[in-house]
Amino acid sequence: MISLPIEKKWFRYLFLYSFAIGIVGGSTALLYTYATSIPSEWLFGGPADGLWTGKWWWIVVTAIGGGLVMFLRSRWGIPDKLPGAVEVGQEAIIEPKDVPRLVLISIISLVFGASLGPSYGIVMLGGGFGSFIFGRMKRALKIQDPTKEIEREYTRAGMASSLGSVFSDPLLGTLFTNELSPSKKNQLASSIPQLIAAIFGFLIFYGLTGATIQKVYQLPAYEFEYRHLFVGVILGLSSVVVLLIFSFIGRVVSWVMNAVSNRYIRGITGGALVGLFSYMVPLTFGSGNGQLSFATNEFANLGTSFLFIAFIVKMVSVSVSQQSGFLGGNVFPTLFIGGISGMFIHGLFPEIPLALCVSSMMAAVPGATLSTPLSIVLIATIGVGLGTSQVPPVIMAVVVAQMSLASLRYIKISRTAV
Repeated sequence: MISLPIEKKWFRYLFLYSFAIGIVGGSTALLYTYATSIPSEWLFGGPADGLWTGKWWWIVVTAIGGGLVMFLRSRWGIPDKLPGAVEVGQEAIIEPKDVPRLVLISIISLVFGASLGPSYGIVMLGGGFGSFIFGRMKRALKIQDPTKEIEREYTRAGMASSLGSVFSDPLLGTLFTNELSPSKKNQLASSIPQLIAAIFGFLIFYGLTGATIQKVYQLPAYEFEYRHLFVGVILGLSSVVVLLIFSFIGRVVSWVMNAVSNRYIRGITGGALVGLFSYMVPLTFGSGNGQLSFATNEFANLGTSFLFIAFIVKMVSVSVSQQSGFLGGNVFPTLFIGGISGMFIHGLFPEIPLALCVSSMMAAVPGATLSTPLSIVLIATIGVGLGTSQVPPVIMAVVVAQMSLASLRYIKISRTAV
């Protein structure tokens, strides 16, 4: 029988400190959000549709950002390749002294227009504070932790506090953190401190912003029909096609950018390209969260051709941002790519409900590659505002996408072995 390890000193202290971890996690997530969104909105304005409707000087701004990021990375000895937010969450080992520098670079990246999301900075702030608390406890209580599993519990509590804040949902923040964890030994012992931290982080963030992901994407309601399960299968297969295109674009961009040996030239050139993409298609600017909300509200005014251009340009912009030295997360950009591709599919086949297309593709595109499919399903369905009877097709799309990608990997490995 699995129970809470109350007899363990480290767990008792983690439970007590989860309140403070939650308050700090929520506060830092709030400050990070303001520090990235307010200057970015001042520089680039709000979401917009159309082609070539941006400002030409955005190219200069993002080029400066790329050069500044590369200068700081070179100055501080930060390598070109770093684990992303998901990899950091899976490892759950964060060196607290590295957090300020990495978070500062991620803030500069988002302020200067990188086509990335806030999840990297959010995870580093919350998880870094959890690791900091553990370091103090380890020395004071002389805790033995040869496998670093105890440290990971403190780090994950910090991550849950930050994620529960930005998602405005403590349960979702905890679920996301738990899905990232490769160890499933005692999820109850992990979940309780994470839930406490996420609740207090949520209280700080929601109490001061009132922000929530519930029905943030305004789409027409529809009634569930059994044939929608089959539609979910088709949409899951469609998401695999989108991901294969994204992977191909990423490889091409990586090959081109790696041909530039000078870091500063790579950063400035890459930044300028990101600015050019934003100038061409302003809808592809930034993380994509506010842009997707704008697109769902303005769907009637967006043509199918424009939507196709938007999600292709977004893929290129995300790939260039990653190869240019910018630091940021992939969660919101891939949600955007999934949502826009769902709108495109609805444009081609209007008999499929728009909300079904958008929610299924929003869930399947990131859900097939990230190790958090349940959390992504919740983000998509809560964001679109689906009822419980409308969720099964979305789950079907994610399952089909996961199985299809796993099958493709297996076939590739089998052929290589032969």
